[in-house]
Amino acid sequence: MDARFVPKSGKHTYGLDRFWHGSHRRTAKGREISTLAWLDLTAHCAYGLSVEQTPPSAETADPETTRMDVSLDQLRRVVTTHDLRFLRYVVTDGAYRKQKFVAGVRALELHQIGQVRADAPRRSRYQGPKRPGPGRQKTDDGKVNWSDVSRFERLDTADEHLVLSHQGLNHVPLKRALQGGVVVHTQRNR
Repeated sequence: MDARFVPKSGKHTYGLDRFWHGSHRRTAKGREISTLAWLDLTAHCAYGLSVEQTPPSAETADPETTRMDVSLDQLRRVVTTHDLRFLRYVVTDGAYRKQKFVAGVRALELHQIGQVRADAPRRSRYQGPKRPGPGRQKTDDGKVNWSDVSRFERLDTADEHLVLSHQGLNHVPLKRALQGGVVVHTQRNR
C-alpha cells in the first residue's frame, strides 16, 4: 500500500488539497491517490487491486477523519470485498507507521511490514528472568544501538555480502512490540 502525489493546478478540480510530495520532500497543492496491490514474490511482480483518490480534508464527512482513516477504510474494503482473509502481511512505507493505522491492521488480523522513522525511540525487549515479588515486570532492556549488532540475532542469507540481523523491540510511540531488522552490505559498507 502506498500513496502517490499527482500534481494539478487550478481551482475547480475535485480533490485539490495539500498533500505530501515525496520528490520535493514537502507538501504541495495537488491530488493524491492511494494504491493497494498484491505482491507476487514468486513472479516478481505486483497486481493492482485498488486505486482510490484521497478526498481533500474539507470534503470528509467527519471532521475527525484523518488520511490514515481513509487509507485504513480502503484496506478494509479490499480485504472484505476480495475475501483476502488468508493474507498475513501488509507492506507499507514509513508514512503509514501511525498508531491508528497499525491498530486497524491488527484488527484485520494482519501484520504490517514497513519502514520506521530513524529517530523513533525503540527499546530492546527484556529477555531475562522474571523478578520475584509484586509489581510490574521489566519489559525493556535499554535503548537500541543500531551500530552495535552484537545484541541482534544473525540470520543466514544466500548472499555472502549481506549480513541480516533481527531483534525483538518495543516501539515507544506505537506502544507495540516489533521485530526490528538490520541489513548490512559488507561489500558497499552500507
